[in-house]
Amino acid sequence: MIKYLTLKDIYRRKQFEFFEIEKLRLKSMFYNRELPEQFRFLFMLKLSAMPRNSSKVRIKNRCLVTNRGQSIYRFFKLSRISLKEYVSLNYFSGVTRSSW
Repeated sequence: MIKYLTLKDIYRRKQFEFFEIEKLRLKSMFYNRELPEQFRFLFMLKLSAMPRNSSKVRIKNRCLVTNRGQSIYRFFKLSRISLKEYVSLNYFSGVTRSSW
């Protein structure tokens, strides 16, 4: 069973992907100083009317195994707990403990 937070994160990722190009277009028009102020203001209004979930900062990295939202290693997409477990089972070669 997929947990609610995972579904919410998947929904946010789809929203971001859907609105990404449009958001970049509106931002470039808004920051263009050669356009008149009225047009730039209209672009700002359209940009602010977009859904909140279309923003990249709303996306949360989660562990693929445990759905944990804290201390995720981006390269593996696993939490530190799952990563430690998988390394001890030799699923990842070349990963060693660090000591200095």
